[in-house]
Amino acid sequence: MSGLPQSPPAQDKRSFKQKFEELKRTVRERRLAAGAIVAGIVLLFLPYLLEPEHPLPGVEWLYHLIRDLGIAAIVSAVVAILLEKQSKRAIESHFNDQLQEFQDKIKPGLVKAMYPSLPPELFALVEESLLKARFVRNIYRTEVELHDFTDDYIKVQPALIRNALTKCKESLVAIRPRDLVVLEMISSYEVENISGGEAQWVVPFQVAAVIEEGCPGQCAITLFKINSEAPVIGGGKPKIYGERPEDDPNALVHTERVQIKPGDKGFVKIHAYTLRHATDSEAWLVLMPSEGMTVSVTDRNENKAITLTRLAPNPKNDIATVTNGQGADATLEIKQFLLPYQGIEIKWRPRAVNNPQKISAAAS
Repeated sequence: MSGLPQSPPAQDKRSFKQKFEELKRTVRERRLAAGAIVAGIVLLFLPYLLEPEHPLPGVEWLYHLIRDLGIAAIVSAVVAILLEKQSKRAIESHFNDQLQEFQDKIKPGLVKAMYPSLPPELFALVEESLLKARFVRNIYRTEVELHDFTDDYIKVQPALIRNALTKCKESLVAIRPRDLVVLEMISSYEVENISGGEAQWVVPFQVAAVIEEGCPGQCAITLFKINSEAPVIGGGKPKIYGERPEDDPNALVHTERVQIKPGDKGFVKIHAYTLRHATDSEAWLVLMPSEGMTVSVTDRNENKAITLTRLAPNPKNDIATVTNGQGADATLEIKQFLLPYQGIEIKWRPRAVNNPQKISAAAS
C-alpha cells in the first residue's frame, strides 16, 4: 500500500464545489438585498410624496398598504443580509477545517513516501514538531539585564516589586544576597498562522524559581501584552511568585490563548525578572518553528563574565559563541530557522579581577 493518503471522497469534492458556488452567489444576493432596501424606502415615502397632507378620500388604506410594503421590503433585506453573512462564516469555517484536515493527512504521507526508511520514532518527532505546526515565530528578540542583588537595586524598584524583593531577601537562609544576581528580561516576538484554518495560539511564559523554595518575590512577570490590546499583566500590577498558595512552587507560570485566522499575525511582549545564583546559566529556547532569534545581555555592574552559546545546528558556520570580554554587553543572533527546543544559552559568573577576558567570537 502507498504511504500517501487517499484523496478525499467524491462527495467531499462535490461539497467543496457547492460551497464555492454558494460563495460566488454572495455578490448577486447582496445586490438584490440592496435593491430591496432602495425599493422599500421609495414605497415607504411614496404616499407622502403623492399627497403629503390631504390623502384622497377612501384610499387611505392604499397609502398604508404601500407604506407597510416598504417596511416589509427593508426588514426582509436586512434579515437576508444577516443570514447570508452567518452562512458565509459557517461555510468558510467548514471549508478551512476540511482543508486543514486534508493537509494534516497529506504532509506526513509525503514525508513517509520520500523517506521510507525513516525510523518511526524519528518520524513521530518530525511530525509533531514540524509537520503539525500551526504557527511560525518571527522577529524573536530577548534583552536581558544583569544586576547585583543589593539594597541600592531594591530601593529604586516600584513599590510592589520593592516590597517583594525585600521579603525575599529577609527570608533567605542558606544563601547570601551578594551571591545572587537579578535577571531582568524583555522578550518580544511575532507569530503567523500558517495553517489552512483558524487556530488557537497558546502563549505560555514561565520563570523558574530556583532560589530557596518558599522565598516569596524571587521572580515576577511585570508585563504581558498581546497585540495592541491592554496588557493582561502590567499597569503597576505585576504577577509575583509566592502571592497565591496554589501556584507552582518551582516556577511562575502564565498562559494566554488567542484565536488567529489563517495568514494573520499576533504579537507578544513580556517583561519579567528572576533571582539567580551569581554563577549560573539560562537556556532561551523556542517552543515552535522560529525564523531566527536574537539575545542581548547587558551587565549593569560590569563585574561579570558573560557567554552566549548557540544551541542549534550551524550549517553555515556562523558565529556560535560570543562573550562580553572586558565590556558590559554581549549579543548573539541566529539567522536561520530553529526547531522547538533550539535556541541560545546564557552563562554568567563573577569576572576574575586579575584575569580580564578579551572579546572573542568563535565558530563551531
